Amino acid sequence: MAGDDFDAKVLVNALATLRNPNGTLQESNRKLAVGALFSELTESETIDLRLRLNALRRPGFSERLQAEIYYRILDYLSLEDAMNLRLVRLDWSKKFSSMEFCKEIVKRHFPAKYESYERDFKSVIKDAKDSPPRRQTAAEGNLKEWLENVMVRRQRRARGQYVSTSVYYHSDQMKQPQYCNGRVAHSISREILVVKSLRSDFEERFASPQRDYFKEWWLSDDYILAINGDGRTIYAWPLETPESQFRDEPHTQHFPSAISDVSARGNRAGLVLYNNEVYIWHIGQLKNPSSRVDYPSECGLYSKFHRRQLAVLLHPSKSNVFFVCAERFNDTPDPTSPKALRTRLRFYEYKNLDLKSRHTLYLNSTRSKTDAQSGPVINTLHDNIVGISDLCGFRKRIPKTYSSIVRADIQMDDTNAYVQDTVEEFGPMIGSNSEDVLFAKERSLILFDMDTREFTYRNYYEPGEDFSQYVAEPQPEALIWRDQTLSPIYRPDPNAESPPEGITDVLVTASNHFQTSPGTQSRKVYWYSENEPNSTTTTIPIKNHPSFLSSPSRPFAQTTAFHLVGPHNLARSARLTSTAEARHVTWEKHFEVRKVRGDDSFIVLFGRTGFVVWCFDGDVRLRGRGSDVSSESGLDGDEEREGRNPFLLQTPKSFRFCEQIHDVVGGVSD
Repeated sequence: MAGDDFDAKVLVNALATLRNPNGTLQESNRKLAVGALFSELTESETIDLRLRLNALRRPGFSERLQAEIYYRILDYLSLEDAMNLRLVRLDWSKKFSSMEFCKEIVKRHFPAKYESYERDFKSVIKDAKDSPPRRQTAAEGNLKEWLENVMVRRQRRARGQYVSTSVYYHSDQMKQPQYCNGRVAHSISREILVVKSLRSDFEERFASPQRDYFKEWWLSDDYILAINGDGRTIYAWPLETPESQFRDEPHTQHFPSAISDVSARGNRAGLVLYNNEVYIWHIGQLKNPSSRVDYPSECGLYSKFHRRQLAVLLHPSKSNVFFVCAERFNDTPDPTSPKALRTRLRFYEYKNLDLKSRHTLYLNSTRSKTDAQSGPVINTLHDNIVGISDLCGFRKRIPKTYSSIVRADIQMDDTNAYVQDTVEEFGPMIGSNSEDVLFAKERSLILFDMDTREFTYRNYYEPGEDFSQYVAEPQPEALIWRDQTLSPIYRPDPNAESPPEGITDVLVTASNHFQTSPGTQSRKVYWYSENEPNSTTTTIPIKNHPSFLSSPSRPFAQTTAFHLVGPHNLARSARLTSTAEARHVTWEKHFEVRKVRGDDSFIVLFGRTGFVVWCFDGDVRLRGRGSDVSSESGLDGDEEREGRNPFLLQTPKSFRFCEQIHDVVGGVSD
């Protein structure tokens, strides 16, 4: 306890003497003195001082921090959190709406766009000798607007808040429909392919130069590729180009063996032949357009097992980087675990056709949800993410020291001559605790990041009925996009417990992914539907329906994000089905097999003779026959949508760069 004669301001008085002759503070000396004082403080004094400092109000403190600190924090934030920083405080709005902060967000989350911006920016500044500042401001403004629009579409899609919807009908049956980058393609015969743009309603038709039939074909972002009848020749037509000569004379490449699989991005195509040779084809390149990839021979215990598939995965933004994924599986049952299916997937990274690294994934899981011989599905998803799907649920990462099968495989593999060689293993977790039990409809998804080269896993529930009781092949196909799985659903019984009263056509259900166990969510599931048949009313939510509240018997209800509902009796009316099925008296057992495709701008549900489109881009006006945007109302597209869609101005606006926080509207209100 201090004495009565103790002066509590002794240190304050000493600090006050550090002044210049004119009375101003010697700030540098004061900082040195305070710094020296810290070294003399005890632990309890340090804690007390820290608590007192934290309790002080420091207006503008965050704005005075160095920009590098904020950029470092961005490395640990998701894209949505980074965009929402300006909403935390009023004085943060200007700081985190600056152009520099916008560029840092694009740099981290959209590297390809940032590299393109840097190239274009340098060329603009170089050419703009008259007014560089004006050109610079315009380029930066375009980048800001681009980021805002991307976030608006992404959040609309994640919450099901579409801007418009339309139904496209076809008189003939749609065969092998595909979607990519705002375009829909299908074959109307074995010799003719049709590509339709959802943005411009522009339609193109392509036929083989020799009028030969197409064995297989693929739609990419810039081209449509097709293999001729013998399987050795591949054609590539550019999409929506003024060069009409490519319609009759497409880019053509011949290979020594038949082609088994093709993947394409931009002007690159990765091809796998039936003899397991891998090629990279640079479409349109005149000299040496195709190059053979030096694929290494596999060693280890799994090299004796069956090879099921070989896939080429092209990096979306780095034109000289790609991966080759090889899968092997052991179909011999383990006596200790007869239902186990052991699979090894190896991702080989190439740069300029040179092998750079290898990354191995072991899946010690139960049987695939389909036939065990079919194996997991490997394909590129959003951005630079590769997805490995069609797996039964599991919830843990197995340490390498505990896995005997991994140790045996690594010991037999003497090819560890890679700069990077990572190994991961995942397996099931089925225990006595309720949190560990896997439900019947629980599925797993392995994600591989092409940039970080890391494996992660997510689980999700498959909603809806078991379609296998009605039809064997093909099964309905879901869309895995970002943190959701969008599944095609049809509920034929209007009195079933799942749909709200009066809703008979649930077309798409979105389920959120989770790790370990489903997260908590609001006890409200949104249903987006139209009020009357053939009406122009936009979507409205039907909230808090008791049949879809979370319960132990329906764990997948906890992860449901939203439902997209079609017009009244859409699926029954023969517009998306064959005539025979529409007349069938037992419709419940003859439903239409569908698949869902899409991205951040569109969700497309394919039927047999048509497809339904939900659009999340406010600049696009759908032109299908069943569009919910009417020209008879006297309003243009934006006015009509803003007047009728109660969600259009809520969530998307929170991602606009603005100066005042009160101008920003947050998430969807209940």
